[in-house]
Amino acid sequence: MLALLSEKIEDFRLQYYTQLRNVIYILITLFFISLFDSVMTFLTPVVMTDSGLTEFQMSLVYASSSVFGLVFDFILARYLHTTHYKRLLTYTLLITLLFPVTMLLKQTLFFFLIGMLVWGLYCNLWGFARDDFVARESKMAFHAASMSLLFIFSDVGSIVGTLIAEPISLLSSNNQQLLTLLAIPFLGLITLNLSSVKIRKESMTKPESEKVIHQEKPNQRELWYLLKVTQKLWPLMLLGILAITVEAIIWTVTPIIGNISSELEGLGGVILATSLTASLISFPISITLSQKFGKKRTATYALVAGSLMLIVQGFVSDPTTYLLITFINSAMFSVLYPAIGAAYADYLRESKSLDNKILSVKDMGTNFAYITGPLIAGILLTTIDSTKLFSVLGAFTLIIGLFVLAVMPKKIDFHDKRVLAD
Repeated sequence: MLALLSEKIEDFRLQYYTQLRNVIYILITLFFISLFDSVMTFLTPVVMTDSGLTEFQMSLVYASSSVFGLVFDFILARYLHTTHYKRLLTYTLLITLLFPVTMLLKQTLFFFLIGMLVWGLYCNLWGFARDDFVARESKMAFHAASMSLLFIFSDVGSIVGTLIAEPISLLSSNNQQLLTLLAIPFLGLITLNLSSVKIRKESMTKPESEKVIHQEKPNQRELWYLLKVTQKLWPLMLLGILAITVEAIIWTVTPIIGNISSELEGLGGVILATSLTASLISFPISITLSQKFGKKRTATYALVAGSLMLIVQGFVSDPTTYLLITFINSAMFSVLYPAIGAAYADYLRESKSLDNKILSVKDMGTNFAYITGPLIAGILLTTIDSTKLFSVLGAFTLIIGLFVLAVMPKKIDFHDKRVLAD
């Protein structure tokens, strides 16, 4: 048994260029960032509504974080050159310290907006750090496995965060909440600095791999290319927008679900943790289904099935049944993400010169969903004010999902000449 364990550890070590203990420290650091982010994601709607904002006003402020994130996408792409992941993680953890300060000390609209700006910035830096770690330290053949490992640690952090968020929100004073929240990034900074990774001075010239992500200032031709790529990808892009919009609405509504269902009061953290736990089992299921039905069909079937469960969810008030429906629903929606990601990867392999356009179209859809999701949540909370808002949401996504299923082409040819000629 020990010999087998030793062999597995050695196989894992050989997947990386850096020492194994450094990989472990980075994974734990990402766990702390995800833990902090999920707690703040849960607390933010609660703090804003408790301050006197209406649910719709809260949703507007909440959505502004994605607007700021979209702005920072362009700023960082333009001005942030090749930067080491350890430096980016340090920046991320230092900036996170500002988030609870802006949200708890002065509960005014101005400071809430500053908090949303901080949130948008550190989420971008966090994502860049993840990508740089995989590209820099993981061997090429193990990029997919390495990225999956990062997401697993992040998901575990999110699960723990949603479970402890409710008790943190019940602490007697804002100062107690603030000190508890500030402790999490400090633990992340301590863990990060235990690693022996050295940050070497880097060339300011961007490597070819980074040119795919960081784009030059768009001009008329670039916009025409984006239009042609969108024309090809719109069914897949629409699936992603719908799934992320549903996710954003759930994360906006669930922390304050006691406002619309007395039976579920105090269970927001448990509900979100259940949702995240379901996502952990979906990756291998998605691989199997994609091999059988194809990636695009699997993603569409997952959206349709998840939408049906959302409709049912709106008519359930018993906590145990609600958690069961949430688990099934989240597992179905989670199958969608790997399938869509794999489909985009196929098109990136086919394309020779449109890689950055494909990534831009995908990112635009993601940012659009994270902006509109909280806004729709605010409208639904204001107009329906019960868990039946999930049924309305499910009916809408079901109709769109069936439409996409009907029009989705069996094959999307992404060889450059074919795309630009169509």
